[in-house]
Amino acid sequence: YSGSTRQAMQYYDHIGLLDPIAVGNQGYRYYHPLQGHEVRLIHSLQECGCSLEEIRDILTTSSVEQMQTRIMAKQKLLELELQRIKREQIYLKRFSQFITWVSARPVDVPELHTLNETLYFREILFEDPCELYSDYYYQMLLRYAEFCKSNKMAIQQYPYLFYISPEELKGQLRLSKIICIPENVHTPSSHPLIAPPGQYLTMRCHPDTQNRVDHRKAEYGVLFRYMEEHGIVPLDGCAELPFCIPPGLRPDPHRFEVVIIMPVAPAKENSDGGGKA
Repeated sequence: YSGSTRQAMQYYDHIGLLDPIAVGNQGYRYYHPLQGHEVRLIHSLQECGCSLEEIRDILTTSSVEQMQTRIMAKQKLLELELQRIKREQIYLKRFSQFITWVSARPVDVPELHTLNETLYFREILFEDPCELYSDYYYQMLLRYAEFCKSNKMAIQQYPYLFYISPEELKGQLRLSKIICIPENVHTPSSHPLIAPPGQYLTMRCHPDTQNRVDHRKAEYGVLFRYMEEHGIVPLDGCAELPFCIPPGLRPDPHRFEVVIIMPVAPAKENSDGGGKA
């Protein structure tokens, strides 16, 4: 009648969740027909993610206020879980789109693209920049982990990019910031860094070579030469988006790639907003 099993009813009795109205001489438990509604309530709360211990606490509270408090607390946890699921859905969607985008482009070939919408980022600034030609990804991730820990934030709560300022591009190419993409890329976040509509120069490259220092210099050399040859001027710093290559898709020993993204002022022949969408 209640949709429950004999073993479940025995367990509910054992943990004090649902007591029978009587127990016969042979150990049979007897329940009032209206207790079937209580069983269905228990099942409904279980489907909402409540454990049996949580359900027992809710159903054995001595006042409506206490019950409401416990239910609202569980509701808040479910809302946080829903936010986590939405974040993971967004991440998987971006990951799929990025795989498609990256796989269609050659390595070490700069390309000009047009962004038609404003994007917002959360900016995390570190006082001591890392040298770009050292193991800076590792060093910056250590700092990012400490930042997340001190701010009680999940380390990968947001997708993040490494940011190099215009001053650093002109000098020794150092890394001082991480920028995080918020859940809604169109919504301003705290400490916002805005990517306005316009043209961006992008390049896919391999960073994890044995001679990493010379290779990183060569990658940026390709980018700067392309800009000089085509009359393109950087408007700001650039972001580096590391991309982990799944083992089954690696065409060579490289474990990850980087896409360099730089906002630029296009050459005169492209001033009408041309470029690749």
